[in-house]
Amino acid sequence: MVTPQAQLQKKLSFEFALKTLATTYDQSSLANEVKQWDTPLQIYEYAEFLNGRLTFPFNPVKRKYQEELSLFQLESNLVTSTIKTVPGTKSYEIRLYNPLFHEVGGKIVFTQTPKLVKLVNLKGVGQSELLIENNQVVLPKLKHAKFITVYCQF
Repeated sequence: MVTPQAQLQKKLSFEFALKTLATTYDQSSLANEVKQWDTPLQIYEYAEFLNGRLTFPFNPVKRKYQEELSLFQLESNLVTSTIKTVPGTKSYEIRLYNPLFHEVGGKIVFTQTPKLVKLVNLKGVGQSELLIENNQVVLPKLKHAKFITVYCQF
């Protein structure tokens, strides 16, 4: 059955940012962080032969973001498929996928210490708790084309 409404009509691109707050909400601090992420870096060089009155832009510089602005780092070849909040809690579900043709393990390094990290199924029902050591969680090995969902409570 052909479903043209469900077909992808063009290439899509997405941007995602997630900020967890351990203290009260500070709008100006958050605005500064958003500006830091959204503003591209630009380098200029003075034209000495024109007494410095004109500047010429160089190529854009790739920004290196501060790691503490991220919730976690994935040290693995697994692909982060989905990150979603659990409604009404300070919790997240991170879905990881193995696109490779061999088993892949890895670990998640959190910037904040989570209270609880466990594997859950697609309905969010817990399956097994994962051990947290130094803000790191070792992930089980995944076979080709398999995925896991990791529940993180802060």
